[in-house]
Amino acid sequence: MNKKMLIVGASKGIGKVCAEYFSEKYSVTTLARTNADVLGDICKSDFRDLLIKDYKPDIVVICAGKISNSVTETLELNYVAAADLISRFYNSLDAGSVIINISSIAALMSNGHKNITQDRINYNNSKNAISNFCICLSRSRTRDIRVTTLEPDIVMPTDFNEFTKRPVSESRYTNYNFNDFTPIKPIDIAKTIEWILAQPRYINISRITMNNHFLSK
Repeated sequence: MNKKMLIVGASKGIGKVCAEYFSEKYSVTTLARTNADVLGDICKSDFRDLLIKDYKPDIVVICAGKISNSVTETLELNYVAAADLISRFYNSLDAGSVIINISSIAALMSNGHKNITQDRINYNNSKNAISNFCICLSRSRTRDIRVTTLEPDIVMPTDFNEFTKRPVSESRYTNYNFNDFTPIKPIDIAKTIEWILAQPRYINISRITMNNHFLSK
């Protein structure tokens, strides 16, 4: 409980589950625009200034993200604000600290595909940008700060219903009856973060991509 963890974007989905999962292992502070210990919008530079000034956690987990038809809004949150916050924590945290950014498998799909919608173009490219930023930072070796970017595929419940409009039976996970694919659970993200944190300090996991498993018909 001596170590401190700051989770950005913790009001729902992955961030909320991570906060619940790590609450018994660390002193967790949650940050979001609603339903969190610290309320604020990281898109506002003065709020980012406040975070860097007032918080010095051992572990930072960035879960914030959005999909929008607005290129500006999407890039502002998914890349500009996130990259600025990560960069400034990288330069201000104590040696041995860890920064974990939750990106998306969409980062690998920034070239698009036929009939891709504008909001997805914006989202994919913003996630590609933040993933690459974190990977470059992790390899810079200018400070003793480990940086990892996680790129999960479809996670239930944060965006699963968008694709299926129906719940998933627990038997799909235990009996491996995939029915095309099985979504990743938010708790799987938390456990992956736990594994990253358990690695020796001399090992930096720059990037982990987590695919949904598809079963061929």
